[in-house]
Amino acid sequence: MGCAPIGLSSHEAAHHPGAAPRQLSRRISSDGCGFRASVAAGRRASRQNRLMARLTDEQRAQRAATRRRNEALAVEAENERQEIKRSEWVANGTWLTRQELDDGVPCRGCGLPIVDGWGARPALSDLTASQRAEHDADEAAYAARHPDCRSHRWTLSDSRTQHCGFCCPPPPLSTAQIDQISRIVNGQFVLRVGGQQTRALVAR
Repeated sequence: MGCAPIGLSSHEAAHHPGAAPRQLSRRISSDGCGFRASVAAGRRASRQNRLMARLTDEQRAQRAATRRRNEALAVEAENERQEIKRSEWVANGTWLTRQELDDGVPCRGCGLPIVDGWGARPALSDLTASQRAEHDADEAAYAARHPDCRSHRWTLSDSRTQHCGFCCPPPPLSTAQIDQISRIVNGQFVLRVGGQQTRALVAR
């Protein structure tokens, strides 16, 4: 059975097909047609409201400029936050020397070991149930220590203890690492091929 005109019941529409709908009545008929008409009217009104709220080109440009300005201010604030922390590291002697790192002195940022002797952590897909439980506990502990740091994490090779990029100064380079970087900066580095060392120039 089709929908009765708004204001007529299904029974009235069936017995009086030519009857005009009552203009002042908004009864919802028993077959639900009135409800569907109400939903359709609401959708039309919603579309109209969206059209009325459409921004002009000037307003869109102004919002885009405001968004870019806010993003730039956020970057500036983050850079200032990082610079203040690094100044604190220098003032408080938080950085470790290479000798201290080799001697096993813990991180002065969080107090945890940098060289822990536990070896590299296996991939998540290779963890046993007990190892996964240990991993999840470590993750929860790290999140509790650094809830608002908003920074990266770092670990030393063959160690598992994670350190915060905001709280914990990075480990100092070894003499070999410094020498290798110096050679690269100076335009040459040493290749080891088949057990023999070959000095090569870096393309500039």
